[in-house]
Amino acid sequence: MMGKRTWAVVAVCAVAGGLVVLAILTGATLAEELKGLGNRMLLLVGHTKGVTAVAFSPDSRLVATGSDDKTVRLWDVGAGQMQRVLAGHTKGIICLAFSPDSKKLASAGDDQNVMLFEVESGKIIHTLLGHKKKINCLAFSPNGRLLASGSDDKTLIIWNADDGSMVRVLASPKKGIKALAWSGDSKAVAAIVDDKDAVVWVTAE
Repeated sequence: MMGKRTWAVVAVCAVAGGLVVLAILTGATLAEELKGLGNRMLLLVGHTKGVTAVAFSPDSRLVATGSDDKTVRLWDVGAGQMQRVLAGHTKGIICLAFSPDSKKLASAGDDQNVMLFEVESGKIIHTLLGHKKKINCLAFSPNGRLLASGSDDKTLIIWNADDGSMVRVLASPKKGIKALAWSGDSKAVAAIVDDKDAVVWVTAE
């Protein structure tokens, strides 16, 4: 049996109707947590259309949500309140990713653009242009220097996370990119394409 916890475990899911359910579990055994989950759930209300993407900051302070209302919203986990609205997209959001240091947030979706925001100010740092169809996935490299984006246009683009420049375009042999993940040393990226195959590229800088 698990003992008492002094820290919070947080689970987030996106639901229809523009709501985000944030469940904070703390100070209880596992059995007690499961029994009383409903008493520690927060509804984060703000989006005007369905919530389609969610991400936690690595420092666990913030939750980012993306919506078909074309906005990204940052929520303070401790207070359970919205911190700011990030605007700039012209269509719905599909994916979000925080940088490893929690200082940057990338968002992308149906408008084919990647927006890179400064978390502290909410300002747009860079708009990354290059994809020709909707973007399905984003991920920062563990070292924080690169950002990868995968799209239905059958490409995975590697970006410089500091200056926003395009580093490399990797072409899928068949169909669009649906999911991606970096290796721990930031030298390779794996992707799932829309035909049940996985591809691994070595992207050593």
